[in-house]
Amino acid sequence: MKKLLYFEQKLKEYEIYEFLGNLYAIIHSSELIDEVSKKMFLISLEHYSREDYFHSILTIIFQIERILRDLCEKNGILNLFVDENRAVPKGLEHLIRPLREKNVLSKKILYYIEWLLTGSNEIITENIRNKIAHGIDNFEQFKIIYNKKNALAIILIYLSLSKCKKGSISLQE
Repeated sequence: MKKLLYFEQKLKEYEIYEFLGNLYAIIHSSELIDEVSKKMFLISLEHYSREDYFHSILTIIFQIERILRDLCEKNGILNLFVDENRAVPKGLEHLIRPLREKNVLSKKILYYIEWLLTGSNEIITENIRNKIAHGIDNFEQFKIIYNKKNALAIILIYLSLSKCKKGSISLQE
């Protein structure tokens, strides 16, 4: 949460497009994130700069899941449930534990992802990824999910993941 507050403060200090351009420059050199995802992130930043948090969040929330799946694959973590008839992708909450056990990402970022995007945390969870993926049933829920705080949080998660490198890594920042 401290990084989120710091991020908000920096946004106030700088001209918005200059600041968002600097954010894009961070992910531009990422070895893990492909060109499609980078372009989607840039679009998300453009939506954010127009205070269109709905499209900002929608544009990258599932890219975070994709990046986590890529990290699992690159670190030998099975991201599918397999039985004799089919293979089904594991839910995001089932990817967090092995990523934590192998120290692929810091415990802090995994805890934050777990809290915000899944329902597996024991404490109060946000689980906005599931709410978005499976539908929102009232306008109050819409306002709770698609806001500046959540857009910033998702941008920060994406930026944290962009620091990862191809292959086995251990990101403990």
